[in-house]
Amino acid sequence: MRDQAFAIYICFFLAEAGRAIHFVTVTWMIYYETEDPLVLGSLVGFGFLPSVLLMPWIGVIVDRWIHKHLVIIALLTSSGGMAVF
Repeated sequence: MRDQAFAIYICFFLAEAGRAIHFVTVTWMIYYETEDPLVLGSLVGFGFLPSVLLMPWIGVIVDRWIHKHLVIIALLTSSGGMAVF
């Protein structure tokens, strides 16, 4: 059980590191292409908008479902989304 938890933590760490690298790369690319801080700020702000709007419902789901399954679903969804875009 302890090894399985460690593997999940490692996967989560790697997924978050990948997301951070993706975020920095995309913001640098946007600024490089537009050279406009307003465009960059608005796009980053719009990127956080879905999280802010969905938090009340996601919180209820997280409280009711098995956390292990949610972590796996979240990591797969995040990885799939980054692979597409």
